[in-house]
Amino acid sequence: MSPTNPRPSQTDSPTLSAPNAHAGPWRRCLPLAFAVMLFALFAAGCSTTSHQTAAPSPEATPAAPPPAGSPTAAAIAAAPVTPAVAAPAVVPPAPAAGATDLQSTLGVSYRLQEGDTINIKFDATTNLNTITKLQLDGAITLPMVGEVKVIGKTTSELRAELMRQYEKLLKGEEITVSIISVTSCVYLSGAVLRPGRIAMDRPLTLMQGIMEAGGFDHNKAKMSGVTVFRVENGKQKIFKVDMRRVMSGKTTDVFYLKPFDTIHVPERTFNL
Repeated sequence: MSPTNPRPSQTDSPTLSAPNAHAGPWRRCLPLAFAVMLFALFAAGCSTTSHQTAAPSPEATPAAPPPAGSPTAAAIAAAPVTPAVAAPAVVPPAPAAGATDLQSTLGVSYRLQEGDTINIKFDATTNLNTITKLQLDGAITLPMVGEVKVIGKTTSELRAELMRQYEKLLKGEEITVSIISVTSCVYLSGAVLRPGRIAMDRPLTLMQGIMEAGGFDHNKAKMSGVTVFRVENGKQKIFKVDMRRVMSGKTTDVFYLKPFDTIHVPERTFNL
């Protein structure tokens, strides 16, 4: 019996299986899926990059340095805080220096005369303040009290008179009287270097008046017999002054001139 070769069965013989009918479409989709994945990754990367570069961080921009001379934060913090204070009270202006000096020059015994300009000041009732130039009649007219005799009084005497007259009208009112200027003239004749009229825009003593006229003519002047003529209340008064005693310091009396005085320096009878 001849050996027979067994016929291989289908299950025993190695055969190549045909591709799965369902695998074909999936394989075809793989490239498309891969492309979609790459596109998604690319879009995510662009979104992240755009978010990171959209606006710079505040820390990325350095602060501008303060201008030269500007206070630093530390200096501002260390600076003391000045508390608010009330506005200072309004202080009335002080009298003009010229008026104060004039009053000092005249002294407390100086008596008001024609041509003087005075300032009458009320401490509270300022609408009554008066500046006036004294006229020949010697009187001034003031609100509420009328006419007041002024010439011949010192400023202290005039103040006392005004305080008395206003006492019942203005309770507790303070009044001051000061001399602002003295404006008039005096006349000189005789043995002076420049006889004639001189302005009297400030208080003048007899000695100062003579100096304004250039001084004595020492070749002629009789200094012991200087005469001052003055008209007061319609009457003439005559004053004799020994200027030798004044110039030698033997007397401390001061003779003040008044407006429109006439000073005569006689000449010596003998040239001694």
